[in-house]
Amino acid sequence: MELEDPLSWLAPLPLRIAFGLCVLSLYAYIDWRKNGKNATRFKEYSFVILVSMLTVLFAILHDFITVTISKDYFVIGKGLDESRLYSQTAWLAIRAAYGPGLLIGAVYVFLNNPSRNLPQLSYRQLLSNLRWPLYFAIGMAIVFGILGYLDVLIRKSDFQNVVSNPDLFLAVWGIHWGTYVGGGIGFVFGGFRIRSARRRNV
Repeated sequence: MELEDPLSWLAPLPLRIAFGLCVLSLYAYIDWRKNGKNATRFKEYSFVILVSMLTVLFAILHDFITVTISKDYFVIGKGLDESRLYSQTAWLAIRAAYGPGLLIGAVYVFLNNPSRNLPQLSYRQLLSNLRWPLYFAIGMAIVFGILGYLDVLIRKSDFQNVVSNPDLFLAVWGIHWGTYVGGGIGFVFGGFRIRSARRRNV
């Protein structure tokens, strides 16, 4: 079974990514031509792209771990082809993570925009705040994974005749939902930490 891409009608994902990079490069070049050494777009766009890449790497590692726990979650739950399970799992992770990664990077750059009253943080300080989505995602993944395994979130009986091991299937289901919830909470918390750090530096 081939994975469906909701934007495939527009252009293949690699082409959309290449086009986006070209547009960002053009804006960065225009900013450099206009502002010279004071240009900021290149650093900002580089940060956003780096955050997206780190998010994708985390997602691939995350899914490679969970696919070893329950193949049924990906084969039955996600409709992946078992004969190409790891390559399709990686592709699924890339598609799921690059957008949120761009969003996180863009929002953190926005929260660090120049202000008359607040000093900016360095990009190293901004990167350090990525630990909050990571910490919360891992923590909530563990909690939700345990709850799923213990049959707290969904009734195990609904999956008895569908998957080979309902306990592990629901554990992975919980891990994924915990990652989403925790990552979202950590993203918001990291944003507050950025604003708080700027105020402390006044």
